[in-house]
Amino acid sequence: MLFLGFICGACWASFCGCLAYRLPLHLNLGGRSCCDHCARQLRWFELIPILSYLLLRGHCRACQTKINPALIIGECLSGLFALKLTQIFLWQPLPLFIHSLLWFGCLIFLSYLDYYTQFIYPALLLPLIIHRFTIITTTQILISQLLLAGCCFMALIIISQNGRLLGFGDIELLTVIAFCFDLNYLLHILLFGSGIALIFILFHHNKATKKHLPIPFVPFITLGFYLAQF
Repeated sequence: MLFLGFICGACWASFCGCLAYRLPLHLNLGGRSCCDHCARQLRWFELIPILSYLLLRGHCRACQTKINPALIIGECLSGLFALKLTQIFLWQPLPLFIHSLLWFGCLIFLSYLDYYTQFIYPALLLPLIIHRFTIITTTQILISQLLLAGCCFMALIIISQNGRLLGFGDIELLTVIAFCFDLNYLLHILLFGSGIALIFILFHHNKATKKHLPIPFVPFITLGFYLAQF
């Protein structure tokens, strides 16, 4: 069962990566995948998450163009997250399992979308908000969560310095997390996510930072989300 969870997580990441790449470019969402460089249609054995990348040694079989390593990294991490979620939540009550699956699915897709476009669609956050409303039991809890979300939003707006440090999509996602969880969990997410992002900037993003290229922060929020949970 755990292995199946890993496979499902890796497949979901592969699907999200494809969808997040095609959607902003208005490409056909139902067509076969192809090489971004030579446009050759990929065969079935070139579409197996993780395994295909390893067998092809990270290069297109036809033109030998290097495949973006972010794809296999995302598939491996998504597989590990799904494995851990399966281990923890599979035998829990159904609402809790649905809650974990909903957050898992949304965060993986939003991470890829932010990676490719530095933009997320706010409508994708609505299922998370609606689900939270369905499990709130008292008016007092609702008011406290709304206050926490409002304070979080205002604080992040101030910290972001008009979008120079945080994009508005990052602020929206963190605000929704504040509404759905508690302050302690939110602070742990920010601590882990910011720490990993800082390490990434220092050791793996020198060229991009010199050119002042934007750094997608949602993938780091996702990493912080699961590190704080486990």
